[in-house]
Amino acid sequence: LEDVGEIPVARPEELLAMKVLSMSARRRHDLGDAVSLVLCNRDLDLAVVRENLAHIVERGYSRDEDLFAKLNEVLAEARAEQG
Repeated sequence: LEDVGEIPVARPEELLAMKVLSMSARRRHDLGDAVSLVLCNRDLDLAVVRENLAHIVERGYSRDEDLFAKLNEVLAEARAEQG
């Protein structure tokens, strides 16, 4: 195989921010995906997730949604699933 160099990939904190952004009543599977990201990544840095969400808001891509409230919904669901 030929070495093609580095390929950048999203970290869990970036994926979670994108899932929070994409969550909607029509895309309920994104909530499940986001909860799974939280549950499967014990070292998840929520401060970095919040920074990523703040960048989305600052750049005008939040669709006038409260992304932080949506993140709180994800975290509440994750806590409920953990028991």
